[in-house]
Amino acid sequence: MYRHLAIGAAVALALTAPAGAAPLQEELEIVLQAHPDVRAAERRFEQSQLAVTEARAPYLPQLRISGEYGYENVDSPVARAAGQPAVEQSREIGRFTVTQKVFDGFRTDGQLKGAIAREFKSGYALERAEQQILLRGTAAYLDVLKQTELVDIALETEMTIRRQLALEDERVRRGSGLSVDVLQSKSRLQAAKEARVRLEGRLREAIAEYYAVFNHAPEIGSMAPPEAPDDLLPPDLQAAINIALAENPLMKQSDETIGEARQQRKVAMADFFPQINIVAEGAMENDAEGIPGNRKEAFVGLRAEWELFDGFATAAATERSGRRIAETMENHAALSLEIAKRVEVAWEQLITLRERADLAANAAAIASELFTARRRLRTAGRESVINVLDAEAELNGARSRATAARYDALVQVFRVLFETGRLNLAAY
Repeated sequence: MYRHLAIGAAVALALTAPAGAAPLQEELEIVLQAHPDVRAAERRFEQSQLAVTEARAPYLPQLRISGEYGYENVDSPVARAAGQPAVEQSREIGRFTVTQKVFDGFRTDGQLKGAIAREFKSGYALERAEQQILLRGTAAYLDVLKQTELVDIALETEMTIRRQLALEDERVRRGSGLSVDVLQSKSRLQAAKEARVRLEGRLREAIAEYYAVFNHAPEIGSMAPPEAPDDLLPPDLQAAINIALAENPLMKQSDETIGEARQQRKVAMADFFPQINIVAEGAMENDAEGIPGNRKEAFVGLRAEWELFDGFATAAATERSGRRIAETMENHAALSLEIAKRVEVAWEQLITLRERADLAANAAAIASELFTARRRLRTAGRESVINVLDAEAELNGARSRATAARYDALVQVFRVLFETGRLNLAAY
């Protein structure tokens, strides 16, 4: 309920509030710290860091202790043959084992480097999540501004047509007008109302998206579009593709996936080699195994194990991990093509949208000149009010197209930076 009220209030404010300085960068700084998508990525990154510590553990000595205490009853055939009774006593045993790994067929090395690769992957995933929320927040912010301006223009258009309808009614009452012109004006007014209602609906949708990103309704009176970061754009399409292939977080994640697969192969091959450890063991037994008294044991030395045949399981695992490497490399190649395509599409869309924005701005300027000229002619008594109002309606339509094109082109600049992997707070 609160959210619906906040969105409704924001829509009402959008229709009345004046424009001011824009805190877009501040909003984005806050959302980077607070948005659940980014925080979830941070938690995954922290998990991967702890996994590296876990994978490094086998390099350190491992200490294990155990103890036993309880009732023991030993009734052996030898004792019975000798006519001796069963031995009943309290059993006490303490043992410890210290193991230092010397060589395990590079298993620990592969597991550690694989964990490091996963840590880097999680870091790049966090970078990707931050860039995604930056783009989403920027698009939501600019969409609110765009829809607000379009609603304002739609209201002006509606008011212009209302004035035109009133003039047509007056002409009919005087007998100098046609009822068909009145009907045409009413039809145009209904179309203008429909367009205004449609734009107000889009404004509500834009505010809802803004709320979803920033977790509060926009203060439209304090919002303004940022400058386009043209200095951060690559000089040409090929440069943009090269940057994306090197810096896009998805590509860097894919590189780490290949590295992780190679380490998995090293782990799979470890069973081809012997396992060698330095072992120190000790035990103290009191009244154990039917023998009264204390007994102490100690051992320090090397212990080796080597499984010479495991039913070809190690060979199969090694081959499987090799195929996994080939798969990750093919996936990397496919991702390279996809990233290059995305960059090219975003780049070409930017060029198209900027050309469209320039043309729409020129059209709006021409429509403004036409409206000014007709208004001057009307002042001189050489033009009708109807034609002046028509020119004003055309001007408002041109302004709407220019506004939409301008904001679409601005959003696309940030989208190109996102596709190349260079979208960050420095762009604002």
